[in-house]
Amino acid sequence: MDAAADLDGVRSSDVACSPELLLAALHERAARVGGAVLVGSGCEPADAASARHLECSAEVWAPSAAPAQPEPGAEAAKPPESPFNPALGTVEDLWRIEIDFWPAAGAPQRAPVGPHQVGEIDFPRVGHVPLGDVRARADAEVSAGSLRHALLASAASMGATSLVGVRCIEADGERQCVASVAAPAVVEAGLADASH
Repeated sequence: MDAAADLDGVRSSDVACSPELLLAALHERAARVGGAVLVGSGCEPADAASARHLECSAEVWAPSAAPAQPEPGAEAAKPPESPFNPALGTVEDLWRIEIDFWPAAGAPQRAPVGPHQVGEIDFPRVGHVPLGDVRARADAEVSAGSLRHALLASAASMGATSLVGVRCIEADGERQCVASVAAPAVVEAGLADASH
């Protein structure tokens, strides 16, 4: 998503869209329907960085017979690690979260950064400028971890490097998390380059 795009009411899955996110969602959905293996997974177009639309697909395969019962003391196989698993209820949560953004007056436009470059802090840092406030909201069944991940992805899309003072509340069947976003007053050489 373009860093300058309007973020009011945008789905978190659109802000954080990447081949990794879509493939993680395919793995999760396949597991939910009893699939054991994804075959021929791939995404179009191949150059996802410049694409406005991204589509991933795969065939889901399952064992032809019911899985054997594990022997006593044997550990069940674990699914592969996904960058979207930490604290998330499900990857699918990101399709149910809406993002709202209120830019700070006179805030400079920034190039997007990688989500790994965004940190969560309690108080503003000296030498950082506020870019605005962002909110992630969804029904109460969506985990707070998923909402925090949505805030982080939104901050990265705006070129922010800090989520400041994240606060989460639940009321009237809706859960939301809000934070301010900030970035260094001086853009360091290579900061934007590292996002690709």
